[in-house]
Amino acid sequence: MSDVFTFIGGVAVGSLIARMAKNKKTREAVEHFIDGMGQVFSDFLHQITPSVKDTNIIEDSESDNVKMKSAKTVKKTSRSGRVSKKKKDTSAKMPLH
Repeated sequence: MSDVFTFIGGVAVGSLIARMAKNKKTREAVEHFIDGMGQVFSDFLHQITPSVKDTNIIEDSESDNVKMKSAKTVKKTSRSGRVSKKKKDTSAKMPLH
């Protein structure tokens, strides 16, 4: 049954795309719809996020620049040399249990 719904959905999307390719008014209507939904979404995001003053953002970026200039370069720590693993003593018999 889900195959039938998938087929019907595919046909609907395919016919919409074919109509958009042929009809300029339909294409413009879909573009306006997509742009409008994007605008509504961005307006919603602005409503739910707290307002932040632009001056705070500028001050933060300036303080970061000052911190970066005053920071000293850090010397990379060298890696310890690789040590080969000890080989297991295979001459002694291992217990079976």
